[in-house]
Amino acid sequence: MPTTFSIPDMTSTLQIRGFHINMVEPGWTFRSHHHPTFELLYCWHGRVIERFGEEPVSFQEGDWLLIPPGMRHSTENNSPSRFAYLSFLFDIDDPTFRVWLKKNAAGKFSQAEISSTYLPQHLKSVENLVQKCMIESDEQSENVRQTAISLSFSDKLLLQATVLMLIREMVSLRMKHPQQAAAVNGEATPHEVEAAHRMGEYINARLHESDMSIQKMAAHVCLSRVQCHKLFTKVYGMSPRQYMTMMRLKKAKELLIQTDLTIDAISEQSGFSSPGHFSRQFKRWTGVAPLHYRPKPTRL
Repeated sequence: MPTTFSIPDMTSTLQIRGFHINMVEPGWTFRSHHHPTFELLYCWHGRVIERFGEEPVSFQEGDWLLIPPGMRHSTENNSPSRFAYLSFLFDIDDPTFRVWLKKNAAGKFSQAEISSTYLPQHLKSVENLVQKCMIESDEQSENVRQTAISLSFSDKLLLQATVLMLIREMVSLRMKHPQQAAAVNGEATPHEVEAAHRMGEYINARLHESDMSIQKMAAHVCLSRVQCHKLFTKVYGMSPRQYMTMMRLKKAKELLIQTDLTIDAISEQSGFSSPGHFSRQFKRWTGVAPLHYRPKPTRL
């Protein structure tokens, strides 16, 4: 008798918010800053000190750094050589995976640690793509310090797939050696995690309510708005408002793909105050209008 296997539906949605390479001189520094997204750094050449708050981390050729959202960090190139690096800014829609990645995979992956993984192979794919883009932009003036490159549809798919495979290798490493995970953010207590999850459940149950507010959520869990913000951000790696917006947009994406509902109906069910506000917010986050995001019907 044949056996049928199935897996649950999955939506992870990788967003690449920045991708650049750079080479800087000895003595170069970059001020303390943070991102609302993850940052994935690779050191191609040189050695620098990356500071997380006051904690210095040596970052040298062949190392990777996975920096979680909201983590303040700065860079000091106090070595006598140049520092060449690659940087990805990315985010993941799936809130469960995002929380796990922030809490368990953040930190440094040394050259020795990654030698037995596929990370070097996936990095080679990035290097090939960069080389191709450099050849295509070779006609530009040498005085241009920054070059914006238009990727083909095929290259966009390659870049997204490669970033996902890089993340996958790092996740596999952390699952094999959990003791090596860097606690760059303070660990939340079980009580804090439970309270944050109650806030998340409150938001998810009321996504369709356009007047749903963080103030109402704070009153529901009997905490102040400031306490809610700090606790939720500590556990989820983003503010309650950012989470609410992300989940509304995730719901809107699902409705656009899986239903024939009108834009007005999707805007209402996703909790936006008006179709115009929904369209502007959707385009700001995804780069395309809702109608262009919806799959076109296939003609037979």
